[in-house]
Amino acid sequence: MKKSLFFIILASILEGSASYGLFILTFKKTSPEYAIYLSPRLLLFFVVIFLIPNLALLLWGTEVKGKLNKIVEHLRRLPENGQEMPDSDLPGPLIELGLEVKRLSRRINETLKQDDRDRGRFEKIIQDLPDAITVIDEKNRISIANTALYENITDRDVRGEHFYEVFRWPETYELIDKVRDTGKTQQGELRIDQPVEKVFSLIASPIGTGSEHTQPVVLLFHDITTLKRLEQMRQDFVANVSHEIKTPVTAIKGFAETLLDGAIDDRENAISFLQTIRRNSERLHRLVEDLLMLSRIELGVIKIDKREITLNEVFKHVEETLRPAAEEKGLGFFVSLKDRQTVIEADRNRLIQILLNIVDNAIKFTRKGSIEMGYEERDGQGLIYVEDTGIGIPEQLIPRLGERFFRVDPSRSRELGGTGLGLAIVKHLVKAHGWELGIKSKEETGTRVEIYL
Repeated sequence: MKKSLFFIILASILEGSASYGLFILTFKKTSPEYAIYLSPRLLLFFVVIFLIPNLALLLWGTEVKGKLNKIVEHLRRLPENGQEMPDSDLPGPLIELGLEVKRLSRRINETLKQDDRDRGRFEKIIQDLPDAITVIDEKNRISIANTALYENITDRDVRGEHFYEVFRWPETYELIDKVRDTGKTQQGELRIDQPVEKVFSLIASPIGTGSEHTQPVVLLFHDITTLKRLEQMRQDFVANVSHEIKTPVTAIKGFAETLLDGAIDDRENAISFLQTIRRNSERLHRLVEDLLMLSRIELGVIKIDKREITLNEVFKHVEETLRPAAEEKGLGFFVSLKDRQTVIEADRNRLIQILLNIVDNAIKFTRKGSIEMGYEERDGQGLIYVEDTGIGIPEQLIPRLGERFFRVDPSRSRELGGTGLGLAIVKHLVKAHGWELGIKSKEETGTRVEIYL
């Protein structure tokens, strides 16, 4: 039996690590010449079947890898620049993947733009808040600070500075420590004396999560200076009204009881007691009238009816009303008005009320000398003034003139029948006209009150 020689070539068909089949090639060797002839054909077969496809796959894989690397690099940089991937970078063989990446880029880009818009709105809201606000990070440094903080508390940009170096008040860092200890919102109060006295309500809240004593905290300063001042004024008002009412009521009650107990039969003493009762009744009446007047002014019930009026007629009315009181004390009373036809725009009755209050005060607090009421023009602006040679006012107390129930000399004012509301009424009526009130004074020399029209 003749033996034949066969050549068998086996090749596994693979994709990755998975095997999909076995390629088997067999041929019979019949002669050396045929084998020699077959070898080039076999080589060509292998080139066509294996080498060229593998080379093509290698080139294609290199291109795809490059494109995929661009996609990966683009995705890596996407949060930073937010740019959409250009079409030239899309890999042809993986076009769906590229398009999906492009769509993803577009969505992320829109999200980043929306985040930027939201961040811009948030920063604007923070900066426009009337309350001072700051954020202390986990390293106790100030990461956010708005304009109100600079204007009301720090006077400079403190971002990046250490919290404990900027806010040296114990109330602030005690509040921060308490927030971090409890993890809950805390409230407090801070009073600053320099450069001007201010009172703030403090609200501190934790941000996110963090370990003890490193948690970021947002701190808000709400200015309650005006609220505190109003509260103090209310307390003072109640106390002053109670005192002002109690004093005349006590006198009236005491002397009335004395008369009822038999003093009414003593004519001389009875008349004196009745005069005291009448004097205190008038004082009580003036107090009630002034309170009602001040209340109506502050509530806007009283309207200012400004019309052209002759100033000389107003001065004449005030002079005729108060000259007897001045002469009774031996004081001179002068009116200075160069042009008796001077016309101004004002509410006649309210202007008379203003001048009666000012001149009456001048007479009460002037022991000797004179009172002068007049009109002049300064730098093209008209002004009405009342000047006296009285006891004067300490310079540090001048800003408080016009406060309800404020008296420079309480005992003397009560002795003279003052309610402490006259200048408060003047101040409000002057302001209601759109004018300005100015007061200059020197102790034991006199006072000059000016109304700038």
